[in-house]
Amino acid sequence: MDPTADPTVPPAGGGGTGGINFNQFRPSNEGLTQLDIWKVIANILMYVGYGGAFLAFLIGLIMWGVGHKIGGRHVLDEGKTTIIRAIAVGMILGSAGAIWTWVVSQ
Repeated sequence: MDPTADPTVPPAGGGGTGGINFNQFRPSNEGLTQLDIWKVIANILMYVGYGGAFLAFLIGLIMWGVGHKIGGRHVLDEGKTTIIRAIAVGMILGSAGAIWTWVVSQ
């Protein structure tokens, strides 16, 4: 049997109908392709960061209260440090858009 006569075997040399049709890829006026998924991922990471900072803030408050109640100086200091760090992370996450805009515009 002749392989060129079989309709399931594409002819050699790339002249057949198989392969990738590169005409389906068109330029995008919205920038990079799949940019929306990166925005969604960035928003998810931002809200996870906000949640983590809020939990750290609450844990710091509890540590501060417990350290004050039991007289543990180390726990008291760690609680205050945790609260300050959580506030700093919240401020950085809140201003991330402005920081990014400033970096890109330079």
